[in-house]
Amino acid sequence: MKGITTLLFDIDGTILDTREFIFQATEHALANLKYTVPERSFMGKFVGIPFLEYYKKVIGSSKDTDAEKLIEIHQEFQRSNLHLAKLFSNTSETLRKLKKRGYRLGAVTSRSRITSKQTLIDAGIADLFETVISAED
Repeated sequence: MKGITTLLFDIDGTILDTREFIFQATEHALANLKYTVPERSFMGKFVGIPFLEYYKKVIGSSKDTDAEKLIEIHQEFQRSNLHLAKLFSNTSETLRKLKKRGYRLGAVTSRSRITSKQTLIDAGIADLFETVISAED
């Protein structure tokens, strides 16, 4: 990788296995507002798009009101269940090798700053990243 000095990594689904983190939060939020919880395969089609659009697609509505409340419940669940985000195997070792070879590392996510940084801390790899770019940025 001649000439490349910096590597950026997506957090969810690349560095961390966050399927349970996302699906359980979605299921919790939908159940909380008495929505039918769809199959995970359906919800999985929309993971990664902006949150408001995600919930509009999952509930099948173009209205923002319920989607905004669902997001609030979802994020609250995630803040209380950071343990559901798991480091993929060999990820720590790979990132450490890249860092040792002199690459500058950054993490990018559409998730919130608080939960993204904390899940990296909990995984023991936050110190490897010079920057974490989140949805608020």
